[in-house]
Amino acid sequence: MNIYQLQANRRSIRKYKDTPIDYNLLEKFVEFARLTASGMNLQPIRYYIAQEKNITDNIFEHLKWAGYLKGAHSPSFDERPRAYILFLYDSEVAKNPIWDIGAASHAIQLMAQFEQIGSCCLRSINRAEILDICDIDKKYTLDSVLALGYPDESPVVEKVIKGDIKYFLDEEKTLHVPKLSLEEVLIK
Repeated sequence: MNIYQLQANRRSIRKYKDTPIDYNLLEKFVEFARLTASGMNLQPIRYYIAQEKNITDNIFEHLKWAGYLKGAHSPSFDERPRAYILFLYDSEVAKNPIWDIGAASHAIQLMAQFEQIGSCCLRSINRAEILDICDIDKKYTLDSVLALGYPDESPVVEKVIKGDIKYFLDEEKTLHVPKLSLEEVLIK
């Protein structure tokens, strides 16, 4: 699969199989992300891998899923992610490295897609509780959580109709994700 196909087929996954992910593969994702661009090369991002069931179950309770669907597409107990990568930063190094985090998160999502692992980046989270669960030093700010697992759903891309960008479920519970066309996003 080439890089275009990886990006074209990558969708946020919210339903996962109950299959563990090898820890070495998760470390490989972080290794891939740490090599992404960083503003002024400050490299303020730190990563935390959560894979132990008691920790992932606790983290799950502090995440909000699929806002447009009002909880209708949250993973059930046996559809939960098998791992999380937390994106943290040291605010003494950089105040708000959102571009660095975006680049690193996307790098991991593409690498996960390459390895046939689904991902979903979550920012609607209870940060303080997650830091406590993972016993992470308070000098770090938690920006986001990347959920990971082998996909148990296959979202499809749809054309945006009448400006409606909200993703939706059909009668068979397939997730549809509207995307603007190239003509709509490319200013000439």
